[in-house]
Amino acid sequence: MLYFTVYFSVSSPEQRARLKTAIEISDTAITLIKGKTHKLTASVIEIPEGITASKISWKSGDKGVATFSSGTVTAVAAGTTEIVCESTLSDGTVLTNSCTVTVVVPVSS
Repeated sequence: MLYFTVYFSVSSPEQRARLKTAIEISDTAITLIKGKTHKLTASVIEIPEGITASKISWKSGDKGVATFSSGTVTAVAAGTTEIVCESTLSDGTVLTNSCTVTVVVPVSS
């Protein structure tokens, strides 16, 4: 097995600032009972001067497990999926983050 170490330098203030630019999301993992909802929020942080970010878009990896609409996750059926948020910076950089959603169905007595 081979291992590589890659070193790089960041010389300009713009490059250093870009390394901090990210989407901050309110939760990175949640567990919901089928039929319940949970609010998620996200924002782009540390945007360098002169750069703008598009509106954050959201999507569910599996709408059969959980859906996302108007800031709210809805648990649909048992399983696990990712709710992914994305924003594109004016220089073409695409930022993403996600929340792992696990939906459980309680066992009836």
